[in-house]
Amino acid sequence: MALKIVCQFGILLLSAFLIVLPARAENPFGQFISINTYFSCVSGSPSWLLILRDIDTGQVLPYLYDIHNENNAWLALTYGSAYQITVSTLTFGPFAILHNFCGLENLVLRNTSLSIRLTGALTPNRAGFQCVRLPFSNMPFTIVNAS
Repeated sequence: MALKIVCQFGILLLSAFLIVLPARAENPFGQFISINTYFSCVSGSPSWLLILRDIDTGQVLPYLYDIHNENNAWLALTYGSAYQITVSTLTFGPFAILHNFCGLENLVLRNTSLSIRLTGALTPNRAGFQCVRLPFSNMPFTIVNAS
């Protein structure tokens, strides 16, 4: 019962947020990266540093994900239509660092969002986990004020 109330409240908040957003031309969000993890186990308490750079404006967007659970769902938002992933580093501690995690560094995407699915055992050994990247074009849509 409590979960149903929380879900209804969340839908109400999201609906209220969407109603007051300006039209797409003024909407500050561009593309996004959707990250879903389904690890069988996680070694230690790793952190994933993901840094995006808007190609048109040069704006830098750092994201830091602390991985405590096997199953996670995250979003990394951009503000433009073209962006580059400049850093993708997974850190298990001072001596176990995986640079270019998921092969994302220097990836340039234009008018394209990205879905990332991570599975397997998350350890400093790259052979223990799998990373599937699926780029996709967003469908154009407009968010308008109801009044």
